[in-house]
Amino acid sequence: MLWFKRLLTSLLLVLSAYSFGHPSWGIVVDDAGMVYFVEPMHNGTGTLWQFNTKTKELKPVFKDFHSHSLTINGLNQLHTAIAIWKTGEIEGEGHNYLFKFFPKTGKLDTLIFTDDWDAFYGGNFEISGDEKKVYFPMDKKLFERDLESGKVKALDFTFKRFCTMTFDDHENLWITDSDYKGGSLLKYDGKEFIEYSTRIFPQKRPNAIFEEQRHQIFYGIGFSENGNPLLTENVENSIWEINPDGSKNTCYTSEKTWYPTGVYFKDGRYYVMEFGFTHQNNGPRLIVLNQNFNEIERFEFGF
Repeated sequence: MLWFKRLLTSLLLVLSAYSFGHPSWGIVVDDAGMVYFVEPMHNGTGTLWQFNTKTKELKPVFKDFHSHSLTINGLNQLHTAIAIWKTGEIEGEGHNYLFKFFPKTGKLDTLIFTDDWDAFYGGNFEISGDEKKVYFPMDKKLFERDLESGKVKALDFTFKRFCTMTFDDHENLWITDSDYKGGSLLKYDGKEFIEYSTRIFPQKRPNAIFEEQRHQIFYGIGFSENGNPLLTENVENSIWEINPDGSKNTCYTSEKTWYPTGVYFKDGRYYVMEFGFTHQNNGPRLIVLNQNFNEIERFEFGF
């Protein structure tokens, strides 16, 4: 029954974070200004989208593609992962994939396929720039998988509520935890976890889009023009910039009933993916901001 206990724990972690809104934070922009984002609720199973802000052409790259994370490297190659829940299987764990996508050719390479969540979980991931290591959370631990040997090890830190992660240009891994010390941003330099900023969330949260605190979380991590981490969240429905001293600045706040999930900076512009929630899920939509975080354009997709 050990597998069932571990499975139940994992499901509770996933469902508590995403049962409301169930949004994605995965948005990137390539050198040509093409926007890619994943939308896990579209048609019930999810879609990877390509959007041209100049022509306003939106087209699906892959359908039936349930993904939350999306990364891009210096060669304009994308990485994404999916976790497909399957009922009726022996352990009920489903299928997990890690993909590499080449936008110019439309080719999709499978880097990992497994039914074992201990080997890889596709709901949340980050990959090193040399494509030798991939990281994923499970059971309040962060795991590192060697893509050449397939060996997996747990890193020495216990999280309270792992939210999301990303690498910076120097291969430092940044991670948010919405419950650890009042909401924290952690930095992993390959050797140890550093508490970069703690108690980020305000104690009083009257404007949170979801009343229950278990649904109040960080979503995406991006970086500002000067390299500071940007956190998207649904407590103040804002993007916070975290300064080197650990303090925060509010850069952008979404309209009422909307909240930012993903943010990506490219060529002097911030691309913000927003989701909304009233009596049903709304969005996603794309807000383009200038260097001062003032809105330039807005694209309503209306899925």
